[in-house]
Amino acid sequence: VILPAILPLTIHLAADGTLSRVSGEPLDDAQLIALLAEHYGPERSPALRAVAVQVNDPATDRAVDVTARARLLKAAATAKAWVVPVFTLP
Repeated sequence: VILPAILPLTIHLAADGTLSRVSGEPLDDAQLIALLAEHYGPERSPALRAVAVQVNDPATDRAVDVTARARLLKAAATAKAWVVPVFTLP
């Protein structure tokens, strides 16, 4: 049985590859690292170690997803945060 889950953090992915919070303000690398550490760092123990990446436009080129995933995983490693990205559509 597969049940829906609410992930601890949602980041939005624009068609141009920009990652942002709900506010729409782009996240630079330092902000992304801090955000991942805050939610998934060594001192944290979330029930689910996955970050939702909401793809704002379903027609976004697949290469954008790959680049965003690489950036998220690099930021997670820097933050010492054990987390994987899960891509979702609106």
